[in-house]
Amino acid sequence: MSADVSELKLLTAAFCGSKTKSYGYYYCRTNECHYKNKNIPYEKIHNAFIELLKSATPHNNLIEEAKTIFKEEWDKKWQTLREHRHRWGIEIENLNEKINKCIDQMLESEDKLLKDALNQRIADFSKRREMLLQKISEYQNYKNNFDTVFEKIVTLIKDPAGIWVSGDKEVKQMIQRIVFS
Repeated sequence: MSADVSELKLLTAAFCGSKTKSYGYYYCRTNECHYKNKNIPYEKIHNAFIELLKSATPHNNLIEEAKTIFKEEWDKKWQTLREHRHRWGIEIENLNEKINKCIDQMLESEDKLLKDALNQRIADFSKRREMLLQKISEYQNYKNNFDTVFEKIVTLIKDPAGIWVSGDKEVKQMIQRIVFS
């Protein structure tokens, strides 16, 4: 009996055991399932999953094609980022001009309320300018990181089972998203 993917249900995990040792297992609660209320040792499921990950390892020519596609997308992203950085630079120059105008107005004015309002505007402009400067510095070395990032991805793609075994929860979730999209 083959099941439609939309009909598949998650297994329930549990542990039982004695004072010295516990045993993990999975079981199915679906009424129509022939595994209903039968315990399946978690080692059996986990080992089967690792074997499935091993079978999901792509061939080298596929990795080279992926690198080409990834490089094209990386370059597009870099071009977009360069355009953003250029616009952010122009906005920083405009903010500097606005700050200087506010300072000039403060020096010319005797009105305390006007000085307070100008002080607030200077603070707002400065806050925005600092945020833009931080964004520019964060993306400073973006283009140069391609090889580093791609090597990490290739390592993950070439050996998802090995990384699964040694990875933490976040890494395992990432592998699930990539391999079982």
